[in-house]
Amino acid sequence: MLAPRMTTVQRSAISSPAKGLLVYDTDLNSLYHYNGSVWAAVGAGGGGLSLPFNASQHSAMNLFEITNSGMGDAIRGITTNEFGRAVTGIANSEYGYGLYGYTNQTNAIAVYGEAGNGTAVKGYSVSGLGLDARSTNNTAIKASIILGANQNPVILATHAGGGIGVDASSNSGTAIKGLSESGIGVRGESSNGTGVLGYSNNFTGMSAGTLGGTAMLASAVGGTAIKGSSSSGYALDVSGKVKIAGGNTNPATGAVLTSMDASGNAVWKSNRVAFSVSGYNSNLLNVNHNTHTTVHLFNEEFDVGNNYTLYTGNSPSFGHSVFVAPVGGIYHFDGALALDGGDADRDVKFGYLRLIVQRGANKITMAEAEFSPFIRNTYSQELGHASFSKSVKLIAGDIVSMEVHHLSEGVVKIWVYGASPHFSGFLVVAD
Repeated sequence: MLAPRMTTVQRSAISSPAKGLLVYDTDLNSLYHYNGSVWAAVGAGGGGLSLPFNASQHSAMNLFEITNSGMGDAIRGITTNEFGRAVTGIANSEYGYGLYGYTNQTNAIAVYGEAGNGTAVKGYSVSGLGLDARSTNNTAIKASIILGANQNPVILATHAGGGIGVDASSNSGTAIKGLSESGIGVRGESSNGTGVLGYSNNFTGMSAGTLGGTAMLASAVGGTAIKGSSSSGYALDVSGKVKIAGGNTNPATGAVLTSMDASGNAVWKSNRVAFSVSGYNSNLLNVNHNTHTTVHLFNEEFDVGNNYTLYTGNSPSFGHSVFVAPVGGIYHFDGALALDGGDADRDVKFGYLRLIVQRGANKITMAEAEFSPFIRNTYSQELGHASFSKSVKLIAGDIVSMEVHHLSEGVVKIWVYGASPHFSGFLVVAD
């Protein structure tokens, strides 16, 4: 039998074709039959399919296979509906794949999704994996945004339950790598769990790098934003600048990050507290008999933190030439002073140099040194020298001064040609 041969126009022009009519289309080079509704191609020689098409078969072979050696798509699905799906893969078996992409070429892509303004590839699962990607020796998933001004994340993963937004593991390489030229390489956020969790057996659990922005940004409302754990390596290895801010205290210039309890909770402690004064105030050289006199020195060598009040006048009052402790802690003080009897008949005796702390209404002697020995100098004057070096425990607001007290007859003077008088102190350990 030789089927009638005609063009597509001629075939379409047949009036009221009989069901089962068979013709050969010379334009499409294919046999067509009329199924009572439309013309349908016979076999796989080309032409259109009768839609909708539904078939089922049990076979170990591929049921449908198309190869395209050109630049076009082997299979393309298009949907114009608002909630339509261009391509859907469903797996009803336990270990089946809804969508499976495979390539054995180095630069080939197993699954490629492209979207002008929507989602390129979306994976959804009720109780399994929405997307499972594996690679033997290359990148399992590669995602990029090629528009420089785009602020959207390259990968957005959310979890409404108590599970993990993104779970990545590597036996010997990098589980997650985030690189950003000016933004955020990797960001993990959790309301009350772990923002980012990285784990590795013998390499790096988490590595983040950036050229000019933030390498890693993690925030947690009620949990741990970033947690590092290592049995024998580094829990945290940072190359570059480190910034730690917030918490229960605010950082300050020169502050030290230190533990506040045995659990490892840390706070910023300002250890930039130190002062040193020396020389003498020529207006206040005289030290009266049996008085407790604050020593007023003239030259302030340094005062880190501005906690010492220097006085160079001639009418001192309470609060002059004193140090006020800014924070509680252990402080160390050094002081030295020499007294001059004035002539050979006036000995400097029964005198003391004291470290005084005024705490509220209480006056506390923290250190005391007696003026000794008594030395007659070449000018026939009696000299006495005293010094102390003492570490003391202070509370914030304590007022510290150096005080002299002597029982010599008459008035003695601070000796300025011998050992230079000085007073200094610094914070050792803050509470």
